[in-house]
Amino acid sequence: MAINPCKECGGPVSDKAESCPMCGAKQPKPTSIITWIVLGLIIFTVLITMYGGSETSTSNTNTSESSKKDENKAGVLLFFAQQQIKQNAKDPDSVQFRSEQIHEKTDEGAVACGEYNAKNSFGAYVGFKKFVVTEKDQSIFIENGSNAKVFVKKWNKHCVK
Repeated sequence: MAINPCKECGGPVSDKAESCPMCGAKQPKPTSIITWIVLGLIIFTVLITMYGGSETSTSNTNTSESSKKDENKAGVLLFFAQQQIKQNAKDPDSVQFRSEQIHEKTDEGAVACGEYNAKNSFGAYVGFKKFVVTEKDQSIFIENGSNAKVFVKKWNKHCVK
């Protein structure tokens, strides 16, 4: 027979007693072996379910992910272009984008185009400039940039509405 402290008043209570003799608070009953066995079976079942069926769902997930990647190449190109433009800007937080377009299937693969505006060194916005990026070239063509002649051809071919 062991004596434990009461959870309510802290007084001594026998482990066989149902309530505290000082305050009358009921004492918690010890967890039975059957409860532990049932809990173990539930945990075992959950683990088997999680790891047992993962092979088939993984192969299905991989096929759906690859088809999503094919469908969203232009979106990735647009994100790539935005990140490159922001990196090269004097004030990356000031960059604004508008009139963005994505085209998935063209003769040059996926194409993304749009316009951007950013602040110069004096803190003034310079005005919107157009940009085009193609999957085939993997580079950004910017209006009045170093590749202006190529930009005009690509803009007229893919981005004119």
